[in-house]
Parts: sequence; structure tokens; C-alpha cells
Amino acid sequence: MQAIVLVDAKLPQIMVVDTMSDEIVRTVRLEGHDKAAQIARYSPDGKYLVVTSFDAPLGTICEI
Repeated sequence: MQAIVLVDAKLPQIMVVDTMSDEIVRTVRLEGHDKAAQIARYSPDGKYLVVTSFDAPLGTICEI
């Protein structure tokens, strides 16, 4: 599956979208985040996703 990751503009969560079907296949709640995230970046090997926010001094690492 080829996928992209979207950050939710209102809730502290990310959505994994299958690019073949344009459907959300997974929603990941960002535990510990009080506000929505703004930045999501994959690790060079594509195994991890780092999610951060301008409004909070914390980040989350997700295994995708």
C-alpha cells in the first residue's frame, strides 16, 4: 500500500490515507498532545513518523 499522512487541523491526531483508494485507512491519536499537530516528517527509512506542534513543546514518534 502506498500512503500519505495528514495531520488533523482541529484534533491531535493523524490520518493515514491509501493513495490508491483515497480512503483513510488508519487514524492515530497523538497521546499527550493537547492541540492539533502541524508538522509530520518520515524518518529516512520510512519506518517512523515524527509529529510536532508549534503550540506545544513536545513531539511524538509513531511507527507506521
